Amino acid sequence: NLYINEGKLKEAKKLLFKAEKLFPSDPVIPYFLAEVYFREGNLKKSLEYVKKSIALHPHFESAYVLLSKIVLEYGNYGEVERFLEDILKENKDNIFALRELLLIYLNERKEKEAVKVMNRLLELEPYNLKLLSWIAASLFKMKRYEEVIPIIERITKLNPDNPNVYFMLGLSFEMSGNLDKALEAYERSLDLYPENPTVLERTALILYQLGRLGDAKAYFERLWQLTKKPEYLLKIALITDKEGNTEKAYAILKAREKELNNFGDYYFYLAYFSEKLGKDKETEKYLKELILKDPSPDAYNYLAYFYANRGIKLKEAKRLINKALKDSPNNPAFIDTLGWILYKEGDFEEACKILKKALSYKENDPVMNEHYGECLFRLGRIKEAKKHLLKALKGIEKDPSILEEEKGIKERIEKILKSIEEKEKEERNEL
Repeated sequence: NLYINEGKLKEAKKLLFKAEKLFPSDPVIPYFLAEVYFREGNLKKSLEYVKKSIALHPHFESAYVLLSKIVLEYGNYGEVERFLEDILKENKDNIFALRELLLIYLNERKEKEAVKVMNRLLELEPYNLKLLSWIAASLFKMKRYEEVIPIIERITKLNPDNPNVYFMLGLSFEMSGNLDKALEAYERSLDLYPENPTVLERTALILYQLGRLGDAKAYFERLWQLTKKPEYLLKIALITDKEGNTEKAYAILKAREKELNNFGDYYFYLAYFSEKLGKDKETEKYLKELILKDPSPDAYNYLAYFYANRGIKLKEAKRLINKALKDSPNNPAFIDTLGWILYKEGDFEEACKILKKALSYKENDPVMNEHYGECLFRLGRIKEAKKHLLKALKGIEKDPSILEEEKGIKERIEKILKSIEEKEKEERNEL
């Protein structure tokens, strides 16, 4: 052992070969030989000797630790898997063999076999906190959230003052769809560590999903106070807008322009709120600022669509959307914007081709159906136009929030459908 620690591997090996002849049934000798070969980088020989050590003493913990190191570097999972399975045939409750076999199953992504071994380990060591934590983390990584919940609940009983355990329990409940239980676990975690930003954020998001907007906003306000991260201020503004106070949401962001003027999303949401409030001049200004700060395809599309909807600066709109499409040629929203610009230019034939292409990616999108239906109407393709406009109207009824972002869309649909109805009535009368 001294030779190995001093790096005198030749001397150690010479001594061990002599000892091997004198004491052939001693598991420590092949274990040390395995250690020597491992340090020399001879993983094949190292594995051979560590297997021999375990065969001589199936509960030799240090040998299993070395085996784990060898396997991680050597990667010969199949050979080691078969060896461990043989060990377990002789002693099915060998904790060390089960642990190593579990590691191999996890590395091989053999989930079914891994879970079976986990369950056996939990039966054998139900109160081993380290083991419980490892199994819980492994199940979580495998996205087996419902199976991990009872294990983490057991951990909370063994370690009731650890906020991280309750956080993990909350995540498991959240991922399995039980938001009320997730909230309960997160709140328990916050009782123990009130200013953990990660848990505060998860709690806020759960409250938002549960429709408790005021409570969610209070958590985001706390996060903003603690961290001064701009994304939390944006969340406060968005919730304020969702509560029906767009003017206040706009004011919350506007008041922080000096602090947040280098944060790209800041201008995106300033533009979003100002557009909802009908402040077109400000919206255009913020979108241009957004492009300067964060020249992304989405930013180009936003300003291009802003121009297209108003039928202004269509040449500039086309330049912007072509920049966005160069980066993302198959993005349906970008394709739709191009089609809508062409429609506004009066090129209905080409516009309909482009709008149809956009709709092929998102056939149930209400806005895209409205655009295409309106374009078809202009070409006199009345029957097809009616079909798409009715589909758009149905989609808007399912999601009324579209009306806030697409001003006048319902009125346009109803006006065209009324016109179509009158044409159909005239045709019937003629017959």
